[in-house]
Amino acid sequence: MSTFREHFFRKNLFPGLNAVEQTYGKAQQEIEYTIYAELYDLDPLKQAFHVEEHEQWRIPLGIDANVRARIRAINDREWQLTTKESSDEWVGNRERNTLLTKDDFETWKKVGCDGFKKTRHSFRCEGSDLIWEVDVFKDRLTGQSHLWVKMDMEVKDLDQEIPKPPFKVKEFILGDRDGAPLSERVKIRSLWENQWARLDGKDDD
Repeated sequence: MSTFREHFFRKNLFPGLNAVEQTYGKAQQEIEYTIYAELYDLDPLKQAFHVEEHEQWRIPLGIDANVRARIRAINDREWQLTTKESSDEWVGNRERNTLLTKDDFETWKKVGCDGFKKTRHSFRCEGSDLIWEVDVFKDRLTGQSHLWVKMDMEVKDLDQEIPKPPFKVKEFILGDRDGAPLSERVKIRSLWENQWARLDGKDDD
């Protein structure tokens, strides 16, 4: 077991359940680890095999906390509407992606909130088909790339071995888990609400 994985489970951490599925129009069951990590520097991200520019907005859906929705533009060439449904009856989310036109995206954006731009760096894991997706946001105060990043890895099941990332991590927090310490929850909230540059500056309460 890798040191990275040992650290996760020594602290009784559990995987996050945010998934991204590229099969459009059909609900898919997926599980994904979500990690917030502070890097020493961003130079290692230059080794990514694929880089994309994303713009994303959350779409408020009222009181049903079991269903979430967002829109996303990828390289300003592809636009998506994504819904995620959670339930105690299954592990992970049931997620559905629908392709949008650019006009659709701009219309949905009028009712969206929590808008962000980010750069996604993808890294293959040696010896497996797993991929680390590393999202870099701008610092709200300086406009420079923030050293705290969001990392995602999609897995087939909870027992799958998790390889460590191909770069050094100064500090990390495993997101989307029950029972996380208050300090970790405060840090994650601070990243989204105060540190990473937002496009709108408004919340949906």
